[in-house]
Amino acid sequence: MKPDFSKVVAAKPLEHWEAVLGQADCCYHAVLDYREAAADPHVRERSMLDGDGGVLFAAHIDGNPPASRRPVRDVDVETALSLWEVGNLSGG
Repeated sequence: MKPDFSKVVAAKPLEHWEAVLGQADCCYHAVLDYREAAADPHVRERSMLDGDGGVLFAAHIDGNPPASRRPVRDVDVETALSLWEVGNLSGG
């Protein structure tokens, strides 16, 4: 019988999983809320947020961040789908 993975993970606090998996050679990262993501060392080092809570493009080319652009908008699913349907993904 296979254990329900979500129950196994939920049984321990995030600090436990960070200690166990944080330095392991595996694909792992906690799902963070915006406040936690803003404080994450990797996010801060790569300047992935614009200071106003906006999400910026994370890819760096030849060690350089991309040119500035408008941050990603935080919208609910219904709004995102309606913008997609009318071809107005820029939101402007």
